[in-house]
Amino acid sequence: MSLADIPVPDTGRFEWQVLSDIIQDNAAMATVMEIVNESHFTSELRQNVWNECVRLFNEGEPFDLSSVALAVGPDFVQHLYNPDIVDDMGFRYAEEHARILHHAAARRLCYKAGLEILGLSQEQGTTDASIYSRAAEAVAKLEPTNAKREVKIMDAL
Repeated sequence: MSLADIPVPDTGRFEWQVLSDIIQDNAAMATVMEIVNESHFTSELRQNVWNECVRLFNEGEPFDLSSVALAVGPDFVQHLYNPDIVDDMGFRYAEEHARILHHAAARRLCYKAGLEILGLSQEQGTTDASIYSRAAEAVAKLEPTNAKREVKIMDAL
């Protein structure tokens, strides 16, 4: 079995949990925004829900299922109340859920960067210099875009 046979880590469940948390408790949004950003969400629907919540929060407007559904459509509502998504602790643990999503998203990015580097190393005519250069680019992509929360990634080269 090769590394390419291992599926990319799925963070969808964590993404829905965080969205459920902030919609149930808008007060958690400030804390969650320090940990999570749009890049942590892997589907367009979840990114749209996140962005609408951020927009309303930044405008000082409360948000709930209805207000978010008006902007992004009602398709997301079914996910927020799925018992496999909303855990027993609910929105009281929004910060912890956001940290879980942050770490899971970091692992997903590392996995994708690793596959990119391995793929390049298998290409015909690839030089050591080009592998090192692409590895540095892949590591640079791992840097978070959220300025308030930085995760330092060790230079593997």
